[in-house]
Amino acid sequence: MRLKRILPFGLCLLGLLAVHLAIFHDHWLGRKWFPYDFPAGYYAIVAYWVTSLQSGEWPQWIPYQSMGYPLLMNPQAGFFYPPFWAFVVLRIPFTLHAAVVVQILHVLFGSVGVLLLCNEFFGSWLAAECGAVAFLFFGGVYTNAEHADIIRGFAWVPWLLWAARLGESRWRLRNLFLPLFVACFITGAYTGQIIAGLFLLAVFVAAEALVSWRFPSGLIVLGKQFALIGLGVLLASAFLLTGAALAEGLTRSRDVHSLRLTWMTGKGLFDLVFPSNLIHPMEDYSMYGMQLPVVLLLFAPLIELRFLKRLLPLFAIAAAASFLCFQVFAPASGFLRHVLPVFALSRFPAADYREFVYLAVLLVATGGVASLLGSWYNGWKVFALGTFVTASFGLLVLACLQHDIAPSSVKPFLNLAKADMLIMLAAASVSAASTRWRKPA
Repeated sequence: MRLKRILPFGLCLLGLLAVHLAIFHDHWLGRKWFPYDFPAGYYAIVAYWVTSLQSGEWPQWIPYQSMGYPLLMNPQAGFFYPPFWAFVVLRIPFTLHAAVVVQILHVLFGSVGVLLLCNEFFGSWLAAECGAVAFLFFGGVYTNAEHADIIRGFAWVPWLLWAARLGESRWRLRNLFLPLFVACFITGAYTGQIIAGLFLLAVFVAAEALVSWRFPSGLIVLGKQFALIGLGVLLASAFLLTGAALAEGLTRSRDVHSLRLTWMTGKGLFDLVFPSNLIHPMEDYSMYGMQLPVVLLLFAPLIELRFLKRLLPLFAIAAAASFLCFQVFAPASGFLRHVLPVFALSRFPAADYREFVYLAVLLVATGGVASLLGSWYNGWKVFALGTFVTASFGLLVLACLQHDIAPSSVKPFLNLAKADMLIMLAAASVSAASTRWRKPA
């Protein structure tokens, strides 16, 4: 019985590893690395303090940047992040290739978290594998590849949600991992992600309690969950307190309120489907990338109502994330930033909150796959799906062409996509005409 439970998970891991190696094989072989900031401060500072500790010297000072400053003043140094200390303990040289391997392993690690999270919601390893593979293509991982701490934050978010997941207000053994995951997230992620992640994790826990509320047991479980999150914050207190004490010495801390914020606009919704360099060709698109595979997105309308009810806590954090990252809500969210100044420290709201919106859409699409695997749909439902998808993506293509957000070289591809939609609608019509063809459809 236990083998039947472990075997599907193991096969899914092998599938994720195969896709991961197909994407990053040149990085594993040392032929490629990540550009811009990655080989600069992100690599050099970690390499410096790891090498110092391996040499028996406690690294108190970064001597070669900004005329020198205390190591612990830099919250992006990763000094308190546990995985980096494996290099110190095992005396592994922290080379540029090693830094690249650490980053791509985080991408794989995040996809495993999505695998567990999807299976937790839908009870289907095959559907969960679809969602996990899609996460390997998450646009944020590639548009922000130069920013190592942002990638680490992306990787830990699915694990936070998986560890915090209750289900019918029952406290589970895996919830005990929550403090460790919270501590790793805080010490490894970008500062804006820490603020976003902890706030939305609290929203997720509270929403789960409201969805399946039982008094007084629900209140007790809710208290335990917040206590575990608080314990995780306590485990990361050395990082948080040191950073707070030295923050005044950072120029960024003094001018944060004068910096231009990066908001998500209505156009940013297209980032869920199309590559961000097509949506934002003349600007820095690193903070917008999401790009959910369209093939998986086609299954979203198939999701059953029972799955939608389970996803309500995820919709809650997606709504809260949208409120804090979309420019249209800036006047209202600005009031929150004024009342709670910690939210004002997020310079890139579009980047810090986008993963939670992405995960909500990803899980809805994965729920559609699980619904299709769980029961065969009647012909008229297949026809309705074909009509809905055709209309939706037809409008999407027309909107793209109207706003001229796709370069001329891509427009023939969009015309081909419209032809594909018509073919799919014809196939759905044929399947609706004969009940004998329901299963093949």
